[in-house]
Amino acid sequence: GRRRRPAAEAAPAPPLPPYELLRRELAAAAGLTEPAALHTALSLALRRYLHGALAIPAIERTTSEIAAALRATPMPAATRRALVALLRRSDEVRFARLAVAREEGERRLAAAAGLAGEVERELSARRAAAPAEEAA
Repeated sequence: GRRRRPAAEAAPAPPLPPYELLRRELAAAAGLTEPAALHTALSLALRRYLHGALAIPAIERTTSEIAAALRATPMPAATRRALVALLRRSDEVRFARLAVAREEGERRLAAAAGLAGEVERELSARRAAAPAEEAA
């Protein structure tokens, strides 16, 4: 019979796709009660997502630099603007300690998931429209 490798020797799990990772990070952030902690988690999750999905080095960039990088992507202008606005609202809480209600933090987490869904749909549509390019 076939011998199975012990679990300790199993290959590491492949990294999660950017959208799945974002969804997990947003779900974890939803458990945070302190506004700055929630918005920091939101911002970092969204930045990691933009890095993974759009190859924007967003983690070490300012929000203004991310805005400029997004303009070079095929994302619709409304999606780009909404992503940048969400990062700016997060910056206000993270750095200026702007007070926000818990419900507003929850709305922003949901908005991040929704915007990432828009990015995913746009990327999927572009992949479907360009099968010949990938085959070349």
